[in-house]
This record gives sequence, C-alpha cells and structure tokens, in this order.
Amino acid sequence: MSAPALEIAAVSRRYGAVQALDGVSLEVAPGEVVALMGANGSGKSTLNKVVAGLLRPDHGRVAIGGHDVVEQGPEARLRLGYMPEFPFLYKHLSAWEHLRFVAGLRGLPGEAALEQGRRLLEVLDLAAEASRPVRGYSQGMSRKVALAMALLGHPELTLLDEPTNGLDPPSIRLVREIVLGLKARGRAVLVSTHVADFAARCADRIAVLSRGRLVAAGTLEELRATAALPGAPLEEVYFALVPAPTREVGAALDGG
Repeated sequence: MSAPALEIAAVSRRYGAVQALDGVSLEVAPGEVVALMGANGSGKSTLNKVVAGLLRPDHGRVAIGGHDVVEQGPEARLRLGYMPEFPFLYKHLSAWEHLRFVAGLRGLPGEAALEQGRRLLEVLDLAAEASRPVRGYSQGMSRKVALAMALLGHPELTLLDEPTNGLDPPSIRLVREIVLGLKARGRAVLVSTHVADFAARCADRIAVLSRGRLVAAGTLEELRATAALPGAPLEEVYFALVPAPTREVGAALDGG
C-alpha cells in the first residue's frame, strides 16, 4: 500500500501561551484535493508552515510521500510545492528569473523545467510581463508568480495558502482549473481558503479548523450530515460547525 501524499499525525504547536495547533491529524491521498477552512487565527497558516518545514511541531509528525519533514527535510521538500499566504518575491527579479531560480534550487532538469516555466507563464497570463521586475506587478500578478513557482517541477503535493486572495474572477476560475488539473494528474493538493464556493467546487474533502483543533473533516455530504443540514451550502454548514458570535450590526450603523 502506497504512503499518503501527506500525513499529519497529532501535530501540536504553541506560541508562548497560545496553543496554535492542538493534536491535528489529517491525511491527503495522491490525486486528492483537501480544502482547509477556518477563521483567522484558527491555525491554518501555522499548519501550512509546519507541513512546509518552516516551523517544527512541538509534538506529532508530518510526512510528505512517506518522508518525515523534520528528520528527512530535504527529501520531503523535494516532493512539495508551496505557495504561502504572503509570498516573498525579490522585487528586482522578473517572473522568469524567479522560475529559473526555483528550478536551480530544486535541481530540476534544465530544458524540461524551462519549458514548463514558459507554459506556466503563458497559462497564468504573465508571458507578456515575464521579463519585467516584479516590483511593478499588481498583487494578483505577484500571486500568480508565486503559484507558478509552487507548480514548477510537478511536485507530489502542492500546498496553497489562500491562493485566490487578490485575484479577479477569471483568475480565481483559472486557479480552480489548475487545482482540478493537478487532481486529474494524480497529484495531491492541500488548499487553505476562506472562500466556501471555491472549496465546494474543488475539494474532495473539507477539513475545518477552529482554535487549533480539527473539528470536522469529510466530504461536503458528510459535513452536512454532521451539521444536520442536508442540502445546505458549505458556508451555512461551516457556521453550524463553527458558530460565529451574534452581533447587532444595525446599532453600529445607526446614528447616535
């Protein structure tokens, strides 16, 4: 039996007095898309950084393709493509130079990597601007460069943290098509998103984080059953699983 593309086993992480992750366990199989949903501060970005090897868990284990992220970091990261929520780009480099830089870091075969890079820039509508320094790019263009960097080299697992932030509707649709294209090619995707419609359209399973704990995980139908809301949209199901505080909006808007 083949190893999961991603295995997260009882992972905990604390920042001082704050328990950012509390015993989170989750697997992503090859060819599966799992959407990670949760409010700000729920632990999504911390979990992504632990998976990417940027943070060490206090307890638990993470493995990519059977390789422990802590004990076998280089082997694990070679199987990972990561787009962080706030991508760091070198402002004096062009999109094309960023892709060449990543290809070199990952030890990717020259011509094959360059050809894939060209195709990625074309499909992401960056080809015309590919030689211009990214300091002049819009937020959406910069996020597309980060996405191309994550996809370069056909990683077994692609980790996308809020990939649609700052994108217009056609670009969001394109990201959705890319995620589904990865799934069709047998690659695993863990995507963090606040956008319920994006998760519902892309994901085989949805994992819900709240205050560092995994409160539910399953298909949309399974989450509907857990929330006792058959046929309800994902946003309604989410708020049943993670109730939001009730606020009187009108009083804040009325004159005094």
